[in-house]
Amino acid sequence: MKSWLIGGGLALTLLLAGCPKAGTDADAGDGGTDAAEPFAPDRVCPGDPDCTGTVGDGNLYVGAAMRSILPTGFENWNDADGDAAWNPDVDTFTDADGDGVFDAIWIAGFGGGRAANGVMDDLWARTVVLRWNDVTIAITAVDVVGYFRDEVELIRAALPPSLGVDLVVVAATHDHEAPDTIGIWGPELNVSGVNDAFMAGIRDAVVANITDAVGALEPANVEYASTATEHPTYGYEPYVSDTRHPTVLDPTLTMLHFVRESDGGTIATLVNWAAHPEYLGSDNLLLSSDYPAWLREYITNGISDAYGTVPGVGGGVTVFINGPLGGQVGPGWVVARTPDDAMTFPSASPEKAMYAARAVASLALDALANSSVTEDTMELGFTYEKFRVHIENRGYHLYLLLGVLQREVFNYTPGTPITDGNYPEVDSEAMHLRLGRAEVITCPGELFPEFYLGGYDGSYAGTWPLIDTTEANPPDLTLAPPPPYLRDLMTGEYRMMWGLTGDMLGYIMPEFEFLLHPQTPYLKEADGDHYEETNSVGPNADSEIVGNMRNLLTWKPSN
Repeated sequence: MKSWLIGGGLALTLLLAGCPKAGTDADAGDGGTDAAEPFAPDRVCPGDPDCTGTVGDGNLYVGAAMRSILPTGFENWNDADGDAAWNPDVDTFTDADGDGVFDAIWIAGFGGGRAANGVMDDLWARTVVLRWNDVTIAITAVDVVGYFRDEVELIRAALPPSLGVDLVVVAATHDHEAPDTIGIWGPELNVSGVNDAFMAGIRDAVVANITDAVGALEPANVEYASTATEHPTYGYEPYVSDTRHPTVLDPTLTMLHFVRESDGGTIATLVNWAAHPEYLGSDNLLLSSDYPAWLREYITNGISDAYGTVPGVGGGVTVFINGPLGGQVGPGWVVARTPDDAMTFPSASPEKAMYAARAVASLALDALANSSVTEDTMELGFTYEKFRVHIENRGYHLYLLLGVLQREVFNYTPGTPITDGNYPEVDSEAMHLRLGRAEVITCPGELFPEFYLGGYDGSYAGTWPLIDTTEANPPDLTLAPPPPYLRDLMTGEYRMMWGLTGDMLGYIMPEFEFLLHPQTPYLKEADGDHYEETNSVGPNADSEIVGNMRNLLTWKPSN
């Protein structure tokens, strides 16, 4: 996620002011459990009185739905200076409604001021609902860069209890070619890029999806499949890379394919893989869901082009959820290529997004075609934890002061300078899901893969160097934490990490890798490759976020 880099006297002056939207709750955010007491999740299912796991026929029921969230009514413009950013001094727009005001949709990701200038493909909210006995889990992925927990809570509150949904999971695909849902990519530093009508449309679409999917629940079977996005000749290069050292990425591609028990037709396919959706690049001005658009289409309907034909799953709703993409896990060093190697696409473009997605989809469809693991039921369960996170990032403080970031904060004294003892805090969450043979841990941000895999020995670096010793301030791997890592703590046959799920708190990185600019921390990058620190809540994310993820994975009921 690239965004505005903040600097200058204005920022430092504003940081001495008060922070808006301060809450009064003095709870530490651990769900009511004192820090000295043993950890216990806020919700356990089966286990809570209203979620026993014993009421029902033991079968798996699945329903799915999808709705476009594409905004309308925005005006096209002419990028006269060719910098892919709106400049009112030189750029012009088509005043469709004649009001003399540029009605823009601001695209999230990369730099600010990137106004949409048309549509390449649709944006979606895609939902699958799973029910086993009296346990019901609704899972939705939305094509946006990130989605605050405050918005997720509005969706949960809007769902009627009669639907019987025990857990609502909302993940952002982290799309860098969709409207700003966070606020920091508006036309100016002090102007939010969020469009309220677009946000309301997302909420309405997700609520309607879950309602429809619950209404469409039917007996289903599940097929599991997993493979690695690794080419026999080119390694990870045609698919994904990691340009922040240490080079660690998770190449695992996992699918859960749900089919009707009655006729074997596809209801939904859940796909998990890790890569920033920014293959179209920072100069793109067309709304798009980036590579997930092609990936979902290929998996759903198959591949048929000059290079061959690969049957798809035959319909249904394909839901893509991103994985541990923290650092710069994405298209940076990727060289997408046609299947015959005749053409390569190293630079950001629709062709790079399409052929990278084609390559990933081919592996996914092959893994599904060769899967031998199909079951007629899927035991479901989850634990859920709400917790409080300190916001140490002074750039984020600035956005809060300007009203650009709109979310509730706690334990901050308005009118008092933000100091080391006066950090705003936000509520966030993590979930541990058990989906039959599959197991999931969620993260409310962009998790560095090191937390999940380790990889400090170079085992997930592919053909690239683990460390660039020529750059300033490289990470000292002698300080890297030992195992077990998050994946080591899981026991499921098919293990997944769902990133940007339940919240968006920026990069979640190991504390030992964290390095700030000595004079203007968070507002400028430290020497070397340290961009991610400027878009992280702070080094405390290691203990406060990943610590709770580990707690969920290691917690066991007392009886």
